[in-house]
Amino acid sequence: MITITGRIPSKKNARQAINMGGRCILIPNKLYKEWHRDALIEVAQQVDHKAQPFGKEIRIVMFAPDARKFDLTNKAESCMDLLVDAHVIEDDNYEIVPRLILEFGGIDRENPRAEIYG
Repeated sequence: MITITGRIPSKKNARQAINMGGRCILIPNKLYKEWHRDALIEVAQQVDHKAQPFGKEIRIVMFAPDARKFDLTNKAESCMDLLVDAHVIEDDNYEIVPRLILEFGGIDRENPRAEIYG
C-alpha cells in the first residue's frame, strides 16, 4: 500500500492557460506542481523497488478532509500520473492497468489521504 497524505488535487481542475506562439495551451498550475513534487518524495519513501511490483489491478481509496463534493476520477488521474512518475507502474494505460477501482473512504478531517493498493 502507498499512502499520499493531504487533499489530493484534481489535475483537470488545476490548469493555467499560457500563450505559446499564438496558441493557448493548458499546463498544471503552481499549486499542482508543488503537490506533485512533494507527493513524489512521499511515495519514494514508501516504495521498495525490489518488492513485488504493482499488479494489473489498482485500488484507490480517497479520504476527504471535509464534506466538499469532488470527482473521484479527476483525483485518481493525479494519483495514477504520480505512480507513473514515481516509477511504481510503467504506464497507466489499459494494457498495464486493466482494472482500476475507485472508492470514497469517507471524511477524515485529521488525516485526509489516498490509499493506493496494487
